[in-house]
Amino acid sequence: MKAGLALPYAILFMSIACTIVACTKGDEFSDIRNNLPPVANAGSDVSIQFPVDSAVLDGTASYDPDGTIQKISWRQIGGNDVLVVDAHAAKHKARKFSIGMYQFELTVWDNSLLSARDTVTTTILPAAGSDHSFYAKNLEWIFPWYSSLEVADIDAIVPPARPFKVFIRRGFSPDWVLVPPLSIDANNNIYEYFIETRPDGAGMYNYGSLYIFYYGLNTSDAPTVKIEF
Repeated sequence: MKAGLALPYAILFMSIACTIVACTKGDEFSDIRNNLPPVANAGSDVSIQFPVDSAVLDGTASYDPDGTIQKISWRQIGGNDVLVVDAHAAKHKARKFSIGMYQFELTVWDNSLLSARDTVTTTILPAAGSDHSFYAKNLEWIFPWYSSLEVADIDAIVPPARPFKVFIRRGFSPDWVLVPPLSIDANNNIYEYFIETRPDGAGMYNYGSLYIFYYGLNTSDAPTVKIEF
């Protein structure tokens, strides 16, 4: 073939090749663009009575509408630390609960690496007949971070490793309100508690004290705090 005729054939070949590549990439991009995300289902909220100290985390109802679930991960986002036996199994047990509320987040990924999340709450209730209670009455509001109430030396009140629940009763209400542990994620709780375990208390809190945070505005009363254990 003459050199002068080779150039048009080369251009034609390159044009066809580019068209094939473009179409292939276009189909690939179209598939990605049209891919549906998976659906995460962490199961229903449950309540369990102490001394049972384990609960099943069940994400087996999760699915991908146009593919398959490729990866699963559980993590605790609220409550005192518990033992998650296998964070990458769809269904398994979490152990070593104490009395209180716990939140877990399930994340699932499909075969196109799209992800979805869902949360579940596990509440551990006191044992039947539990009547050990401590009352801290007429507490004053303090303001190191939000509006707070302090119950000092919680370890001197509750025996070591003993599960407990925290309640608050406001001066303008006869009802006790359960106070959940401080959550690491934003939520709609109006009260949360935490126990200061840092020796320096971050310069704001006292070591060993229990603090109740209040995310409202009315601090004109002197509340009572009850600790059941």
